[in-house]
Amino acid sequence: MGREGAQAVRASDYAFLEFRFLKPLLCVHGRYTFLQITKLILYSFYKNIVLSLILFSYGFVSLWSGNTLLENFFLLSYNLFYTCFIILVLACYERDIGIKAIYDNPELYKQVKDGIYWSNAKRYGWILSSIWHGLVIVFIMIFMFDDVILRQDGSSSVSFWAQCYIIQTILILVVTLKCISIHERFTILSLIMCILSLSVYFVFLLIIDYLFLNFESSILVISNMPNCFLIILFGVVTALLPDYVVY
Repeated sequence: MGREGAQAVRASDYAFLEFRFLKPLLCVHGRYTFLQITKLILYSFYKNIVLSLILFSYGFVSLWSGNTLLENFFLLSYNLFYTCFIILVLACYERDIGIKAIYDNPELYKQVKDGIYWSNAKRYGWILSSIWHGLVIVFIMIFMFDDVILRQDGSSSVSFWAQCYIIQTILILVVTLKCISIHERFTILSLIMCILSLSVYFVFLLIIDYLFLNFESSILVISNMPNCFLIILFGVVTALLPDYVVY
């Protein structure tokens, strides 16, 4: 490489030594990167639309009193801890087809240009999915405000934070399982990050309940409610069933 070539390399954003490196750059790395970025963007918008829809809908229930439905630390940690690990793994290691298949089928490059990963249909589908998931959780939120639903005998009142914990748990499970469903290449690292995300959520839930809400014993109240786990299961299945059927 001459002096002019070396100067051009230093001034460029990226460079490759031989033209034969252009094929893997565009067809392999370009395809994988495009796939990873689009899923990262779509999922990031999705999980925040679901959360925002729940908080906005609660304003109608609370008559815009300014009261928050979800615990403050949960709102702080939602994007920071609970939903970030698994999507970062997907954004780094996601692949849809193998390298050999890409080289053997040059027409696959045209699929990327035609919008197989990024199109209006994809974007609208994710928006509809987020609205549906949010509405299901909102319905469960309103449904649970009747204590008879949670306690069959209706003998005692269920604390407000106990109901919030149920809603938070449904939300975390729904968005985590949604992320799992969009994986084309689910690795051991993805499984570890999924378990880590849920573990961090439940550990923080116990810590927050013990430190700040121990006077209500919200975790103990939930564990003694006969229909609590059925409500969580119903919410998760109802929210995700259309996604798995359509997908």
